[in-house]
This record gives sequence, structure tokens and C-alpha cells, in this order.
Amino acid sequence: MRMGNVQKLYFYYMNRESIENQMGLLVQIVRCIQMKKVLSEVDPDPKLNFWRLIHGSFMDLPALDWCKIFGSDAEPTHWKTVNSDHNEFRESLLGHLKISEKEWADYWGHMKDFRDKLVAHHSSNTSVDKYPEFDIALRYSYFYYDHLTNIPTESNSDPIENLESYSLRFYKQAREIAVKATEATNEINERVY
Repeated sequence: MRMGNVQKLYFYYMNRESIENQMGLLVQIVRCIQMKKVLSEVDPDPKLNFWRLIHGSFMDLPALDWCKIFGSDAEPTHWKTVNSDHNEFRESLLGHLKISEKEWADYWGHMKDFRDKLVAHHSSNTSVDKYPEFDIALRYSYFYYDHLTNIPTESNSDPIENLESYSLRFYKQAREIAVKATEATNEINERVY
């Protein structure tokens, strides 16, 4: 059953805190993905544990945060908590991404497996076939952030106008910083194994 416009407005108004939480998570996802890209480009095989830990964290964090919004329905920050018409939203999302439901299900399963097996519930005998590709996660985040900014709320927060353009600016600045930071540590040898 489809909700009327008044019902949708009430639904969104009642969930404005969830909307703001989701927007914050989406920004965090984008920042972490861009940081991982930058670090992999600037120093793809770091010699210092300092950089290895940072590389690993920027692989784990976006998967963890992505699953808070797109993983299990039980998550209090899941997208279904603020979208009244789940089917309409899902169709809009898949159309925007130009992927099928099966492609989405496969991607979702891979991200959730990575999060479940290696990030949230790691055990020594667990592995995944490959690390996640975050391009779809980025595109989804851009789409969903834009969707959330169009939901009427009485918020005092100042949302980023366009997450994709923000992401590109963040990437550019992060790359500049990463180049200088890795150059500053090039002459340090790892002493703690």
C-alpha cells in the first residue's frame, strides 16, 4: 500500500534524527573510501606498520558504516527506517545505479560477508575471496545522500549540498596531504615487528 504525501511528510518528520545520522554515516563512508583510494595510489605497499594499519582501517570502516545503512534491516540506521515506500525507493536506487536486483543482491552479500567475516566477527580461519570494490558503495552513497537532502525536516544541520562534488574535493585535498605525509616518513625504517 502506497502512502499519501501527508503520511510521508509525517513519517519523515518523525525520523529526522535517523535522517541526520544516516547523512553523517554517508559522509564518513565517502571520506573513508576516498582516503583508501588516496593511500593506495600514493603508497600501495607501505613498509611501516603505521601506514599498514591506516590502510587496513580505511578498508574496514567504509564496509562497517555501509552495512549500518544498507546491511541488516535490524540496524537502527538502516535505510528502511526513514523511507516509507521501500519498493519505490529500491526501484529508484537500482534505476539510478543501472544495476539489476541480482547484481545488487550479489554486491550487498559480498559487502555484508566482508563486514561479518573480517571486520565485525573476525576469526583466524575466516577469509573472503576478494576485498570489496567500493565504486558501487560510493555511487549508492551519493544517490542516497541526495535523496535524504530532499526529505523535508526541521533540522538545524547544514548538509553538504552535493556529496559527489564534496567527495572529489575531499579526495584532492587528501591526496595532497598523503603525498606530503608519506614523503615525511620515507626515511623511517620499521623497527617494531
